[in-house]
Amino acid sequence: MSQAIDFQQRTHGALGSFGRNTFWLWIDKGALKVGTVIAGLFLVRYLGPTNFGIYSIALAAGAFANAILDLGLTPYAARIVGADPGEGRPILAFSLLVTLVSAVAEIVLVFVFAHQRNWYAACLCTGLIVCNLEGTSTLCSFMLTADLRSRAILPGSLLSASGLIVLAVLVIHWRLPVFVLLAGLTVRSFLVLVARLFQLRRFYPTRRHWQFEEFRRVTNAAWPFFSYSLTVLIYSQIPILCLTLVASKETVGCFAAASTIITVLAQLVFAATDALLPVMTRLHEAGHRNDMQNLGQQLLDLFFVFTVPVVALLSMFAPQICALLGPRFAPAAPVLRIIAFLAMLFVVEALAGSFLVACDLVRQRRNVFASAAVLLALLTLTLGYFWGAEGAATAALVAHAFLLCGYLYLILQAGLKLNAGRALWGSLAAGLAMMLLTPHPPSLFVLFYATPVALSVYLVVLILTARNALIEVRNTLRLCFSPARMVS
Repeated sequence: MSQAIDFQQRTHGALGSFGRNTFWLWIDKGALKVGTVIAGLFLVRYLGPTNFGIYSIALAAGAFANAILDLGLTPYAARIVGADPGEGRPILAFSLLVTLVSAVAEIVLVFVFAHQRNWYAACLCTGLIVCNLEGTSTLCSFMLTADLRSRAILPGSLLSASGLIVLAVLVIHWRLPVFVLLAGLTVRSFLVLVARLFQLRRFYPTRRHWQFEEFRRVTNAAWPFFSYSLTVLIYSQIPILCLTLVASKETVGCFAAASTIITVLAQLVFAATDALLPVMTRLHEAGHRNDMQNLGQQLLDLFFVFTVPVVALLSMFAPQICALLGPRFAPAAPVLRIIAFLAMLFVVEALAGSFLVACDLVRQRRNVFASAAVLLALLTLTLGYFWGAEGAATAALVAHAFLLCGYLYLILQAGLKLNAGRALWGSLAAGLAMMLLTPHPPSLFVLFYATPVALSVYLVVLILTARNALIEVRNTLRLCFSPARMVS
């Protein structure tokens, strides 16, 4: 009886810790992103497909370079700081050193290309600086999350969101070029990094943390995470980079616009799994594997119930959503219809990934990503050549399904299991019903009156097909915001 009570307390405490951290991360990546998304939509409309394609390529190249310069420190910190907070000091010291040295080199390149009036190369180098600073800022936020201080992320996020809004207004009002936009993003990213560093005072490194031996030790420990994060980054940037080789900048811009829209939903899922990782790590380190599996199953059902209707709405109203970007982005509508279904795969992949990292199976996760990256590159080059952005979206969907199968195999090998229960099948049935029964004529105003109708249909069908699963999801959601604390 006492073991059952301890199990229940640990589960309730884990859900409570997860819920509180997810709440703050959702404010960070959800509510605060509303302003940045609106600003981003106006920027996309202003830049047009060609300039937005250049902007996307610059940030994609910057993200790739940052994955190399990060050396795996960000994902390593996300896990190890949750288990050993003292490891945060050498990680922060090494990250700051690499950021400073690389940023100086990148700034020199920007000035050289700007002096030669090679603005395309200057944009690429400026994108390197933006992502370099953003990467270090992200490491700081992951350390705060691993320390169960997700609320502390909000000031920096508020600064980032307001900075982008102000920058978007200035760029559009003065009709400034892409290079100036990227330069402004550099200033914003620097200010956010300074704010994050101020919040990490307890992790400030001392003199002994700046030693070469300490850096080498951290590098060796972070190597599996480095190879993993590099593989993930390559995978995430393959669609745009490969599509650039076989399609026009306008096609790349349309694909990037559809990807930007779906990223909003993906960020909410990733915010939840960011909050979940330290909780899972603590349970794993304490040997509570059954608690991990029970927690994962409850959250999987919860995510499906809330994700499926959003995916259906994005697919149904893709033309109306893309119309908000302007008539030049009309070709992005069929791309959004396809790529919207990636969100359902994101749910399982992100949750399964938290399992694997918490169980220290980073190498295995990396190997699956590497195989999926090869498949994604081949499919994008082939399908993108024949069908443009729609082909690239189809390639992303197929490759992510392959990735998910690899994850599920690793979870079974680790002795864990996630079931596709009534919540999944009930959500899919309800989502299909809302797509078939909801009228969606080609009018922008349909978003205002058809959305409530669609959600009502979804809820009714879900109650009829999976009432018990819906009750369990409600109970899980209630426990996520309960005052219980984790029991080790």
